[in-house]
Amino acid sequence: MLLKPTSWPSHLVPGTIYRDGPRFIVTSVHDGASSYLLKQVKLDTPSTDPSTKNPGAEISIRTPYSELRVERAFMDWLDHLPRLGEPLTPRLISYGDEPTAWYLRDYAPGPSLGYSASPFFFNLARLERVKPTQLAARVQAITELTPQVPAAHPLTNPNRRQALWQQANDYSAHALACLSATLRPAAAACRSLAIDIRTAAPQTLVHGEMYPPHIIGKPSSLMVIDWENVRLDHRYTDHLAVWLRAFERPDWQNAYLAAVQQFDSFDRRLWEASLFLSTLSTAYYLAEQDRMTPDRRLPAIQYCHNLMLRLISQLAPHA
Repeated sequence: MLLKPTSWPSHLVPGTIYRDGPRFIVTSVHDGASSYLLKQVKLDTPSTDPSTKNPGAEISIRTPYSELRVERAFMDWLDHLPRLGEPLTPRLISYGDEPTAWYLRDYAPGPSLGYSASPFFFNLARLERVKPTQLAARVQAITELTPQVPAAHPLTNPNRRQALWQQANDYSAHALACLSATLRPAAAACRSLAIDIRTAAPQTLVHGEMYPPHIIGKPSSLMVIDWENVRLDHRYTDHLAVWLRAFERPDWQNAYLAAVQQFDSFDRRLWEASLFLSTLSTAYYLAEQDRMTPDRRLPAIQYCHNLMLRLISQLAPHA
């Protein structure tokens, strides 16, 4: 049963608290008997709860209250659906609203498939234990929920998709500016074509941030966390995020794509167009991430550059 207490669950003793400024906190909570995963987003009014005063470690968490509400509404809706097989995400246990917004969910045993310091890279040792077909099926299960999404649900707001598209478009535009003068015209034409193809594609339910740190659990029972960007978008949004980040394991990457091609009538044009946009924005993102060590970052940028050249040759004749 979902509880809706009006105050912070004081009976829970926080373990580690991470703070980024006065408004954003994420913490793991252990009460001695069971484990939970807790996310708290503080509003402008400071919390008087003594358990939130430990400054903890600095991390860059950015979860606006409006996104938390959509995420929480999605998890609440998901919990009321009939469960077929393993759950997609830890169950929502309880939540509270203003002046301090927070929610509490079940703890999923097992590590994530990524690194907390870099959302781009898979932890390769953990990835090797996961079958590509298994992870592809978990991602596909999200899109298959589309017919059940209520028309009036907050996640269906087209402004959510448009805002994230605009950010990606900005990134890809910055990436174009960094290309050579000889390559830039062809890349710009392909970008315009790719945006048109993506915009015209049918919309399905997607997680929106299918990064390795958001995929957690044991290899046999993977779950997905952090749904603040859940929305309606084209059906390869999450698959592309997984595929692109597995570039260090080409065999695994190829097997993943083969699994995706089996789910429905594969739209290669949509896949290539969306991958081109993702490659451009990812290259720019990686170039700006000076926190990453060069031995990880530079090969990823080079991979994106080579992939972009290949995609230009495939898209340019139609641009």
